[in-house]
Amino acid sequence: MITTDYQVKSGLRTYSRQLQRARLTAKRDAPGNAPKQASSENVSISQEGRQRLNVEQLADRAKEPTHNPGTDEGRP
Repeated sequence: MITTDYQVKSGLRTYSRQLQRARLTAKRDAPGNAPKQASSENVSISQEGRQRLNVEQLADRAKEPTHNPGTDEGRP
């Protein structure tokens, strides 16, 4: 089975959201106490997957329009 870049990114996004929600819930339920379960979880990504993710992020950043104040954007 081949795992695509999109699947890796989607999995990481989902995992990140789950961790954030768990932290928020733990803080809400027990103010002043840090969540203890998050420190025991560990995720590892292969070097190839990490490189692909970096390349994709760089490509996405290169596609973003830049805004330079003081330039005449939108004028012919």
